Amino acid sequence: DTTLNDGFPILVTSESSLDDVNERLKKNGKDEIEMNRFRPNLVIRGGAKSNMKPFEEDTWKAIQINNVILYIVKGCPRCKQSCTNQETGERYEEPLEILSTFRRMNKNGGDDVYFGQNVVFIGLVDENQKGGNLIRVGDEVKVLTRGKAVWDMEEVQAE
Repeated sequence: DTTLNDGFPILVTSESSLDDVNERLKKNGKDEIEMNRFRPNLVIRGGAKSNMKPFEEDTWKAIQINNVILYIVKGCPRCKQSCTNQETGERYEEPLEILSTFRRMNKNGGDDVYFGQNVVFIGLVDENQKGGNLIRVGDEVKVLTRGKAVWDMEEVQAE
């Protein structure tokens, strides 16, 4: 059961992707932003100091965290809400302005820019594992399958 979701129950982002966005903002003389601007449910650790590449999550198709298997459906188009400081309510042009310079992915030339991946719960590895349906801070993320990045719902296919 989900509430207050926006089309998909889970949004996955990564620290390395946010680090990339913030580097681009700094190079343009703008302030860095916090991850909470994107309102993700799951943030994958692995910032600039790790071996995880920015936007690597774009190519993930299925991941396992603890006993939970999640399916990555498609990229998440970002709206003006990501330009709102979650603590003060102030609105800015960023991050949409900087994302539009390198994350406009629609093959039909649409205005959408993307950050994060929309995800759904698939199932459990072991239905009998006690506490196996929990995801905790620090749990390892195992990428089960990779594939072509998907941006538009027309491209989504059952696998």
